[in-house]
Amino acid sequence: SDSNALILTLSQGPCKNVITVIQKFQDSLFVCGTNGNEPQCWKLYSQMPNHTLEIVESYEGTGLSPYVYSQNALSLTVEGDLYSAAPLYSDGSSLQFRRKAGSRTNVWMYDKWVTEPTFISACWVRRKEEPDNEKIYVFFREKNSDSSPEADHWISRVAQVCKVDEGGSKRFLQNMWTSFLKARLVCGIPNDSLYFNRLQDVYVLHAEEWRDSRVYALFTSSW
Repeated sequence: SDSNALILTLSQGPCKNVITVIQKFQDSLFVCGTNGNEPQCWKLYSQMPNHTLEIVESYEGTGLSPYVYSQNALSLTVEGDLYSAAPLYSDGSSLQFRRKAGSRTNVWMYDKWVTEPTFISACWVRRKEEPDNEKIYVFFREKNSDSSPEADHWISRVAQVCKVDEGGSKRFLQNMWTSFLKARLVCGIPNDSLYFNRLQDVYVLHAEEWRDSRVYALFTSSW
């Protein structure tokens, strides 16, 4: 096969390489796929004038793409940095939100900060007047530590990290988020005792003034 061409073929049976990430990244198109349970990424540059894409670099894709398409994953690019949540192991474990590539230090979460998360969405909220205070927000569900019968098995969350976070010192939180905070998301009609605790999807409507931005979310009930 030609190493400078990305060839897609149709065949019977399951596809061995399912594309899971497509992001504009550092003046190129960054594409990742499952690659037969060995995640791989490719950097594509446009060839003018016919706009065909040429593979110029390839990367090992662990932590950027899941091993199989059914595993949970997400990605986000912010000013030349690539953020992702994808399992580090083929069994789907060690799933966490990381800054995985770019000009800034690679940082990640401490595994015990979240419990069996399902990541839904991530977004960057700009603050033109305060760029050092810009945040990245992550929306997800995690397993509820309360095992009582009346408790929902899942808790919906929003977490924030600072875009300029470079991780801690060699003694404390080295290469880990130092600005990570999470809060519970609650949706319901308390007077009717109706609660919709399972976050399913998120859309962020950005505004010129960051305080005017709006987050729309879709929730379902546990039943």
